[in-house]
Amino acid sequence: MLKGNWKAGFAIWLLLCLLTAIAMGVWQVRQLHQHYNDTFYTLQRTLSNLLTQNETFLPLLSGDESLETLRHKFPQVVAIEKIGERPLQGERVEPASDGRYWLYNPYRRTRFLIDLQEPLNQTQPFHYLALTWHQQVVVQRGDKQAGSFWQWRQQLTHPLQPFTLQAEANPQWQQLPLLPMLLMSGVWFALIATVLVLLHGRKEKRQADERAHYYQHSRLNALGEITAGMVHEINQPLTAIQNYVHSAQRLVAKQNYALLPDALTAVLTQTQRIGDLLKRFRDNVSQKEVQLEAVNIVELTSRVASLLEREIRLGQIQLRTQFLTGSERVCADALWLEQIFHNLISNAVQAQQGQPQGMVSVASARDGEQVEIRITDAGPGFSDEALAQAFMPFYTTRKEGIGLGMPLTETLILRMNGQIALSNLPAGGACVTVRLPVAKE
Repeated sequence: MLKGNWKAGFAIWLLLCLLTAIAMGVWQVRQLHQHYNDTFYTLQRTLSNLLTQNETFLPLLSGDESLETLRHKFPQVVAIEKIGERPLQGERVEPASDGRYWLYNPYRRTRFLIDLQEPLNQTQPFHYLALTWHQQVVVQRGDKQAGSFWQWRQQLTHPLQPFTLQAEANPQWQQLPLLPMLLMSGVWFALIATVLVLLHGRKEKRQADERAHYYQHSRLNALGEITAGMVHEINQPLTAIQNYVHSAQRLVAKQNYALLPDALTAVLTQTQRIGDLLKRFRDNVSQKEVQLEAVNIVELTSRVASLLEREIRLGQIQLRTQFLTGSERVCADALWLEQIFHNLISNAVQAQQGQPQGMVSVASARDGEQVEIRITDAGPGFSDEALAQAFMPFYTTRKEGIGLGMPLTETLILRMNGQIALSNLPAGGACVTVRLPVAKE
């Protein structure tokens, strides 16, 4: 399959690399534009603050103040001069040189030399930056270029200082980082190669899964048939025992003890018959000696979670796992252990039906030569009756249950040299503890 699909995989890889390069390039250009945009509007706010200071505080000065003292609060003011008569309606701004301009106060017959070079010098990403007054350049950094990729123009709305801030910039294509694109190309290559390898073994894995599921379903079907037959067969001796007991009661009531031994003997015979039926059932369930192997409970839990994905999703159950180092592998039969986990997790999910939210936790820790696996939930927990009879055949708290899940679980765990115990958590919820031998390296 790898040979048949390598060309398609290579074409998909090239397409994904191209789409990734375009997407990352667009994203990086947008990030760069956002940086330029933020810088421009930050500069606009800075200049607006300075112009506001100029129009708010400088008209209050008489012109006799110390320039050194004034510059501590208004560093943009570099000179103060007295002037003669000037029309009150005349222009308040007069451009000077190298980023400076005079701001007139005709009422006080004073003018102030304002320097805006410092905030403009601090912004370098633009290839062109200018502050103009009535289309006359007051400050300029860089040169205008035809067909600039990005352009900004913002009017600084101040009555006495109606400046316009302009800027231009182009993306620095050669400076766009190539490393993320190369890394993503490698990721796509690894992902596609992995998919091709998985497709190569898909058929074999599907066949193996079908054989395993067929074997499991066959066992469950056989168990169901045996259970139905056993119930049918046990019903007959039970009915006979009931009749013999009623007869014995009537004989005792009439004080006719001569026939009482025969009735009791018949009851004993039917009881032995029930015992024989149960033994036959046990023999049918039991099989030859199981071959144990190393089983990874992390992978097994993941498979069971996939099988129960619908129940977990519909019940709004949160599945949590915690496998401590050294406790991931146990000595067991993989199919049996999967059946056990499926039964226990399914029981935990069903116990929380009707709750707004539920939780099932699967945790493991190593204890000497054994691994302790704890499956807990946030449900109502086990009742006292359930703690005492959960492993009794045919005991169940569900109407649709037949009461063989937990007994079968216990039987399988014991045949794998393990133990199982039930308890309730102090804060509420059920806890099933399974102990199995650790898998040897």
